[in-house]
Amino acid sequence: MTRSQLRSRILASVTGAAALLSGSAFGGELRLDMDQAYLITTKAPFKTVSVGNSLIADVTAVDDTHLLIFAKQFGTTNLIAIDGKGKPITEEQITVTTQRGQIVTLQRGARWSTLTCTTERCDIRPTPGDDPLRFQQESGQITAREGANTTAASPR
Repeated sequence: MTRSQLRSRILASVTGAAALLSGSAFGGELRLDMDQAYLITTKAPFKTVSVGNSLIADVTAVDDTHLLIFAKQFGTTNLIAIDGKGKPITEEQITVTTQRGQIVTLQRGARWSTLTCTTERCDIRPTPGDDPLRFQQESGQITAREGANTTAASPR
C-alpha cells in the first residue's frame, strides 16, 4: 500500500468517525471501503445498535461507546444507535463502495456493465440496470466470496 493510499484510508476512517461524533444526531453519512473494518466512537453511550441490511455492513459493539463496523458488500444501508431510555443517539447512512475511484459504464450495444476504476485497475460493480446475465454472474461471485469469508470466520 502506498503512502497516498494509506493517507486516503486514514482520512476516510477519520471522516466516518467525525460523522458520528459531531453535528446533529441524524443525517450523517459513512462512506466505507468493502472488506474493511472501522472503529467508531459514539458521542454518548448506547444500549442498542442495529444495521438495516447486514449483507452490506455489520456492526459489533465493543463497549457502550465503541462500534466496529464491517463493510461487507457494496450498497447503502443505515445504522441506528439508541440509548437506555429508547432515545436515538445517532442514525447514519452507510455507503459501502468496492474501492475509491470513478464509476465507469462499459457499453456494448444496448447492454452495459458498471465498473469502479482507479488509475491502477477497474473492479466489477454490479448495478441494477446492468446487462442481466453479467449482473447475475457478478452478483453470484460476490455472494460466493461472502460465503467463503463467513465459512473462514466460523469457529471450527
